[in-house]
Amino acid sequence: MTSTEPHPAIGALDQLQPSKPHAFDPSADIASLHGKVILITGANSGIGKQTAIELAKHDPAQIWIAARNEQSGLEAVQDVKKTASSVDVRFVQLDLTSFESIKAAAKIVLAEAAQLDLLMLNAGIVSVQLCFISTMELN
Repeated sequence: MTSTEPHPAIGALDQLQPSKPHAFDPSADIASLHGKVILITGANSGIGKQTAIELAKHDPAQIWIAARNEQSGLEAVQDVKKTASSVDVRFVQLDLTSFESIKAAAKIVLAEAAQLDLLMLNAGIVSVQLCFISTMELN
């Protein structure tokens, strides 16, 4: 093979056929979580909350809802419990912009959870600082 010839694997790529689209089905595609302890940041709403609800259906021992807002966090706990009443669902207040809050939440979870098997870092903070520059300042 010279440096101008394509690698033999390149020809094999042409023979690949796209796989049939597969829709994710949480009830069938998530394995048993029996005995597992899960913590999900930002689980008081949106994708985090829905993830907690879906994972609760797979028999984990405990799910921690970690969020800044206590009221919406406790509401999420109740919503998850409606889905799977046998799961121990708990709220821990966590503000990821504060190291003190992170340390306090970690201390609570370490004291109350036997282990941590699944950590889902779902929370995110978007901070955009707007800045207006006039054309006079540019000249």
